[in-house]
Amino acid sequence: GDEVISIIGRRISASIRVQDLACRWGGDEFVLALHAITSKDLISQLANRLLTAISEPLQLGSQEPLQLMLGASVGVAIMDDLNLSSMDLVEKADKAMYLAKKAGKNRVEFYS
Repeated sequence: GDEVISIIGRRISASIRVQDLACRWGGDEFVLALHAITSKDLISQLANRLLTAISEPLQLGSQEPLQLMLGASVGVAIMDDLNLSSMDLVEKADKAMYLAKKAGKNRVEFYS
């Protein structure tokens, strides 16, 4: 499990810009903070790039190799209200992520 999380974390970090931030939030959840991006189209492109990177086959172990196929659900919240706290923003993204899971997984949903 730890190795899988570590590999996915590296894939996420390799898929974002240097000015963006990726953090493991807990369990198998990650939070991304994207600097100066408010266009839904650009965010969708990035999220789909992340889904592609995460879904690439993952090879574990060298003696008894195990290949895993993973997927992800992405929830997005855009900071359009400067009075919104960072926790409010994360909570909105979390709600959108659960909508993505409910809608069939391996997809992106925006909080609205």
